[in-house]
Amino acid sequence: MYTDFYNLKEKPFNLTPSSRFLYLGEIHKEALASLVYGITERKGFMLLTGDVGAGKTTMAHALLDRLDENVECVHLSYPLLSPEEFIQYIALSTLGKTTPYGSKGAFLVEFNQFLKELREREKTFLLIIDEAQGLSLDLLEEIRLLSNIETAEKKLINIILVGQPELKERLLHPRCKSLFQRISVNYHLRPLNQQSTGEYIRTRLRAAGAKDPHKIFPESVIKVIYRYSRGYPRTINNISDNVLLLGYVEEKKKITPEIVTEYCEDMRLSMAPRPQDQEVQETQRTGGTGAHLESTNRKRFAFIPLLLIATLGLALGLSRTDMIGRIADLMRTDVQNPAANAKEENNEQGLIASDTATKTAEGLIASDIPTETTEGPSDFESRQKGISSRTVTVGEGDTLRELALEVYGQADDTILDMLMEKNPAIMDMNLIIVGQKIEFPPLSVLGDKPDSSE
Repeated sequence: MYTDFYNLKEKPFNLTPSSRFLYLGEIHKEALASLVYGITERKGFMLLTGDVGAGKTTMAHALLDRLDENVECVHLSYPLLSPEEFIQYIALSTLGKTTPYGSKGAFLVEFNQFLKELREREKTFLLIIDEAQGLSLDLLEEIRLLSNIETAEKKLINIILVGQPELKERLLHPRCKSLFQRISVNYHLRPLNQQSTGEYIRTRLRAAGAKDPHKIFPESVIKVIYRYSRGYPRTINNISDNVLLLGYVEEKKKITPEIVTEYCEDMRLSMAPRPQDQEVQETQRTGGTGAHLESTNRKRFAFIPLLLIATLGLALGLSRTDMIGRIADLMRTDVQNPAANAKEENNEQGLIASDTATKTAEGLIASDIPTETTEGPSDFESRQKGISSRTVTVGEGDTLRELALEVYGQADDTILDMLMEKNPAIMDMNLIIVGQKIEFPPLSVLGDKPDSSE
């Protein structure tokens, strides 16, 4: 309807996946590279997750388009099957078998032979299961057993499970422990940022025939679309398609932010807060003020030059007293008033600092600057007595090692093993789930002093 009005050859924001409209941002390139690597190296189980509308199915189709003739692929997009129906689907897709098998064993014999013949022809078999969060526990077990078909050197079948974040929660079920441990490639598809949202929209407009996408969707419109869509491609498509229709009705060649807002408010879409709004909300939530936040940041960054001075002093062989004095000089502007500063500048030594500055500097030298001495067991144990148990909620991109470093300041293998024993839900230290709560007890409870060389 609006294509002629905007000089387009076709509608640019259809929801059906098409390779001609494919946009590959950094996150998509990373996802594709991870999956291609897993297939090439015959890694077995792979996992691709993402929120609703993040583009998981589009990524699966993009992967299929990039596979060469040496990969034999079956793509299951409807996983709500019984184990028997699943076996029949695989048999029909690979062996052309239309009649049901008399037993599972009869199927496995033929399927095993099929995979070995592919291996002899140097081909790989790939099974992609979309919407895998809907798989029953029984079917997940059947899929795991199917993956057991392998030679002494390599696996004969690669399986990619594609689904929403709930898929990871399902895989944490005790019955799925064996399958969960076999996942060798795991990638979570994140939403687009504002810049990628603009590139995504312009890529689709150009593919539809637009000579200058900026004349239809200026940057001010991209910003509003991003905030309403939150970077999810499916929502971006819905908004962009409908605002083009509204623009056509209102005879506006250039879409305006008001048109986007009008549609999104009619659809009752909520706008994501801007970064500065999020900072204000966080301050209000914690009961602080903007001034308090600014003061906290200033104090935090004030220690950077102190660390540099102390490190340089160690490198030059300065004495402990000299370093403390120089650090105290730098800190006096924060711990004393201007009159006191002037008085100290007139001091012939130039090294007299307030008790607060001197104690802080001594503490910095003692605790934050590495020395050649090592911490004895008694010192370590006494320092740990003041640490209470702490529960941490896993965020996007967190790893168990990074969280341990944040909580303890150390993260050797002993600590990680002990943490997994303390948190039975963690079956793989390299695969923790966003939103999962992890208990970090005092290191004395874990039972071992971390390796000082870590």
